[in-house]
Amino acid sequence: MNHFPAQASFELKAPSRKRLILRDDQISWTEAMDLARWLSSQKKTFVLIDTGLFSLAELEWLATRKAIIVSYPEAGRSWSEILLLGKVARRARRTVIFGYKGSETGESLAEIYPGLRIMGRGGIDIHLSGRARNLEPEALSQLAADCRQGQAYFVYYHYGPVEAWLHQLGKEEAWIHLLDHFFDWSQINNLEELFKSYARKVKLVIHLEKENGAAELVEMVSKWGGYLVFPRPPWPSFSVKKGYQADSALPFRAYHLEPRALF
Repeated sequence: MNHFPAQASFELKAPSRKRLILRDDQISWTEAMDLARWLSSQKKTFVLIDTGLFSLAELEWLATRKAIIVSYPEAGRSWSEILLLGKVARRARRTVIFGYKGSETGESLAEIYPGLRIMGRGGIDIHLSGRARNLEPEALSQLAADCRQGQAYFVYYHYGPVEAWLHQLGKEEAWIHLLDHFFDWSQINNLEELFKSYARKVKLVIHLEKENGAAELVEMVSKWGGYLVFPRPPWPSFSVKKGYQADSALPFRAYHLEPRALF
């Protein structure tokens, strides 16, 4: 059963950017095949959001044409199917992303956690919403370690203030997304310690919603590394200083297609 809302029909248009993102309920299988071939010839990337309408064999075919598949529990795929799809994608130097934002199928995060670990070790990128968290911090750290072992991205959207247990995710090289409206500037040391928890590249992504405090965050990112995601456009009074990485530099695999869905 498809738990995703219906979308408008697809009309083929030339993409102006490097990627074209579509759901499988926006396009027929014949259109998907033609589009995958054409985008590959143009050295552009086809990103397909899997809602369960295409068969596993059809998704595998798209993966061989260098499409990126983004799937969710609502699509009804087993972890073994996702792993098989990931193997095909890696041969084409592409990836499969599995996102969990709070399932509508009745499956809890605790129920699918063993499968998430297996997928992470198998090289499947995991994007996880902090709103759905019913796991202990140690379990999340273990999942991040599994993804690191499988050379996959573990991307965690933290909903709440910066907490000390997030440091362990940093040590496991997880990508951590934060919302600035939760920051308590009287406890800024917690955020600084999170920056310092990364042994190498800092993989903190801060989404700015408040003008107040933005300049201080730019200074921190300039010093430690990381990324800032601004409203579009940034506030008129805000002048960006050199030395920090803008959101446009974020790796595609580290940024969910619809970030607000995971916060």
